[in-house]
Amino acid sequence: DGVYFERTTWYQRYTVDFYTHFLILSRLNEDVTKTDNGKLAEKLQLALDFQMHSTRPDGTTPFIGDDDGGRMLPHSLRAVNDFRSGLATGAALFGRSDYKFVAQEPAEETLWLLGAEGMRKFAKLSSREPRETSKAFADGGFYVMRESWTDSANFMLLDGGKHGVGNCGHSHADALSYELAVCGTTLLVDPGTYTYHESVATRDFFRSTRAHNTLTIDGASSSEPLESFKWRNIADIQTNNWKAHNRFDFWEGSHNGFSRLSPEPIIHTRNVFFIKRDYWILRDSVNATATHDYELNFHFDAGTTPKLTISENAIPIVRQVADGDAGLETFVFGDSGVWQTYEDWIAPVFGVKIPAPSAVFASSGTGTQEFFTFLLPSQKNAPVPQVYETTARAGRAFSIEFNNYHDLFVYGDGDEQNLVRTKRFDSNFRFVWARFGADGQSIEEIILVDGSHLIFDGKEIISNPKKLNYAVVTRNNNKFHITTEDTTFSVNLSNKTRNNS
Repeated sequence: DGVYFERTTWYQRYTVDFYTHFLILSRLNEDVTKTDNGKLAEKLQLALDFQMHSTRPDGTTPFIGDDDGGRMLPHSLRAVNDFRSGLATGAALFGRSDYKFVAQEPAEETLWLLGAEGMRKFAKLSSREPRETSKAFADGGFYVMRESWTDSANFMLLDGGKHGVGNCGHSHADALSYELAVCGTTLLVDPGTYTYHESVATRDFFRSTRAHNTLTIDGASSSEPLESFKWRNIADIQTNNWKAHNRFDFWEGSHNGFSRLSPEPIIHTRNVFFIKRDYWILRDSVNATATHDYELNFHFDAGTTPKLTISENAIPIVRQVADGDAGLETFVFGDSGVWQTYEDWIAPVFGVKIPAPSAVFASSGTGTQEFFTFLLPSQKNAPVPQVYETTARAGRAFSIEFNNYHDLFVYGDGDEQNLVRTKRFDSNFRFVWARFGADGQSIEEIILVDGSHLIFDGKEIISNPKKLNYAVVTRNNNKFHITTEDTTFSVNLSNKTRNNS
């Protein structure tokens, strides 16, 4: 699917550079190289596709996995995390309007490699945003959640793939971690690499689980390092579910990397529910039986100022005050736990480390553990988002106040026979999100994941013999319009009749 086999974004760039040069030279010397340039062009475009989709809204690229600061040839003096010159060259090389859209402007590299003719091709090419906003790279194990291709979009890059290949020399213990941009501004980051050989402790810190935006248990990493480019224990990581829709994205991944800490298997499962144009909801669960210490880690970019504070409904949260449209309210709900903030390190380029703020939600517990995280963008001069837990039978329910909307999120274990019951909903869907109007009563839309039955205000809305992957419900006057993977139908709320379309 175009992802470099060692699963690092820096070496992905290396690969694109090498094969771009090779293809150009091969086309100029086709009678000598005897290369299948058609197949080479196809593979190179797949690699560029991933490079395009992993580009943040601000035009930079996260440093996932190792980086060493090197380049094949330094054609320009762009920022080290700006990989768009390769897309500009790819646009001229393949006539790709979507590459041009993300590249935005011609690159000096394009002139060096393709000459004046390449620059003319780039100039004549139309600019078209990529067809997909969110994108799964299932073979490579990366999942991109993006609501639009504007420079003010919300964006998340998830790591749900295998630890690496061979000795996994360039891998980090970043299972189920993510990068986050809010309203186009990068806020939660991967730490980078910093060094290969300065010291074992420093090398291991930057590739540790604690240094990434994910969960640690008993202070351990999901994969355990051995030497600078080797690992003693490697987690088995897999993605269990991925759904991309124009209104939401949903992802589920898991790994067994903490099983070495206990006689019984320990599986960490993470769900991410992205309500596009709104916010993210994360659920982390651990099926342990013994007592363990847990830490949910949040690593903010340098220059941010997250503060531990108390929400209006007396819940401890971490608040990154909005700078224009780029604030973040972080709520975590666990059986117990306390917030801590501290200064940590990130490496914006190989060989350089700088201080950056971090936050951790720490708890101890016996048996199965469950954490719900709400990442709510906030805007200057807008109402401050709020979250609080509310009552639910056979499940968990949370009320969310966001941008003058009243939302409800409900989680159940997906038991076909056991409905989760709230004041207005009965459902066996694992995830239910509903939006109410400003009055808090009139329903506007519902998003459901993995289930078959929904009752709203005593009215049966969905009753399907088989589990549905998802359903999106919108209201128009006295009708609910329901869309699933396979069909679209409507339900009249006054007489409960169903019309298929």
